[in-house]
Amino acid sequence: MVGYLEGASNSLVSVDDEAVINAGTGAVNLNAKNDTNVYSAAGAVAMGETAGIGAAATITNFDRYTYAAIGDNGYTAPPQATTEQGESGSDSGDKLGEDANADRSKEAEKLANTAAEKRATLQQLVQNASGLRQGTDDGKNYTEQADFFGSKTAADTKGSINAGSFKVNAETGGKIINVAVAGGVSTGDDSGEAGIFDKLGIFVSNKTNALTNKLHALDHKVAGKINGLMDRQTEAQKVLPTDQTPKATTPGKQSSVTIAGAGSAAINLLDGDTGALVDNVKINIAKDATNGKTITVTAKDTAMMVAAGGAAGISWKKLTKDNNANSHNAAFGGTVAK
Repeated sequence: MVGYLEGASNSLVSVDDEAVINAGTGAVNLNAKNDTNVYSAAGAVAMGETAGIGAAATITNFDRYTYAAIGDNGYTAPPQATTEQGESGSDSGDKLGEDANADRSKEAEKLANTAAEKRATLQQLVQNASGLRQGTDDGKNYTEQADFFGSKTAADTKGSINAGSFKVNAETGGKIINVAVAGGVSTGDDSGEAGIFDKLGIFVSNKTNALTNKLHALDHKVAGKINGLMDRQTEAQKVLPTDQTPKATTPGKQSSVTIAGAGSAAINLLDGDTGALVDNVKINIAKDATNGKTITVTAKDTAMMVAAGGAAGISWKKLTKDNNANSHNAAFGGTVAK
């Protein structure tokens, strides 16, 4: 059995850096929270007299982004990967290596690049979530995203926030759990007696027949009330046996090789990010605010991501005859979780 789950869950709060927000002595809070739970499971069991091989695999391909930000919401074309970008970064690193404060400069550059990447990712997610069209589709050129989001913020232009306190918070929680379990059982018996799997099979069959009989009886009763006396109502109801007894396999020569195997794989292909960003905006905290007077920017990721797999191979044989003395048994199990 193979299971595949694909999807995305994004929580995005984005305010343009040209916005002016006046809250007096009140609080301004931007909160983005994503606590999506995703569960995926696959299982398989195989049973046979000479071979029982069970296999199960499940793959979860899921994206989850959580951003709370104040920044430039002007239209940005999707990034195009080029080799020139890598070469430029390498040259920049060489120049920084010549500086006396190279380590500090490199760390600052790394933080700046990380913030820039988050802003670019956020803007692409917002533009995609807008549902507006951009580019060529069916021979027609669309500029809906560019028209709606407008141009990038001009140099020396920034918005302002006037409040008693200011908070930006992004938080990712929830669970992504992916489980695959497989089992393989092979049996062999030359004693002429009923074994455990024979008994188990008959037990299940009797219970299934008992439930089927009840459903048939109900169907008979309902049909009679709706349609009156009909042929199907007057004829004897067919009752399936519920007292079957287990019968063993006829004793004799068994297969010389018995194999039981099981394999499972649980794979998570996850992508996402959690970020709180404040860029190119002036923040004024009111002096006469009675409480607060704080600026807080936080990002937190407590999501649980689990990939688990289990496999069991069981070779169950009861051999009493001399002609089965050289019978070979093998049982194996393997699992991959990533």
